[in-house]
Amino acid sequence: MQLSVSVRIQAQAEKVWEIISHIEKKHEVISAVEGIEVLEQGSQDGVGLKWKETRKFNGKTAEEVMWITDAKKPLYINTRAESNGTVYVSRWTIHAHKEHSDLGIEFTATPVNFMSKLMSALLGGKIRKDTSAAFRKDLQDVKAAAENA
Repeated sequence: MQLSVSVRIQAQAEKVWEIISHIEKKHEVISAVEGIEVLEQGSQDGVGLKWKETRKFNGKTAEEVMWITDAKKPLYINTRAESNGTVYVSRWTIHAHKEHSDLGIEFTATPVNFMSKLMSALLGGKIRKDTSAAFRKDLQDVKAAAENA
C-alpha cells in the first residue's frame, strides 16, 4: 500500500522542520500520539534515533518502535518500522516557498509474510482510508503548531 498526503502551512520551512524533527516532543504536537519513549539516540542529524511511539488509531492504543533512516534539514525525514509482518516506511517532506511551506507524508506499507499479505488483500481499502485520515490529522496538528508558534 502506498499513499501520499500534504498540507500547506503558513510558516517557514525551518519552523516546520523544528516541529517535525523533535521526535521526543511529538506527543505535544500530534494529538493521536500519547507518548514517546526514546530507545536510542541518533546522530546530530537524527539518523539512527529509535523510539517507541504510543498512539491512538481507530479508537485503539497501539505501540510501534520506529527509527529515522535518513534526514536532511530542512527537507525531509525518512522513518521505518517493522511490525506484524509488515514493513512501514514514511517520508516527511518539506517544500519551502516564499511565504509558506508544503508538508507532505509519503507512506508505504509492504507486507512480508503470508498472513500480512492476506490481511492486506482483505482489508487493504479500509486500512488505506484509515491510515490516510490519520496522516491528514497529523499534518493538521503540525500545521496548527507551526502557524500558532
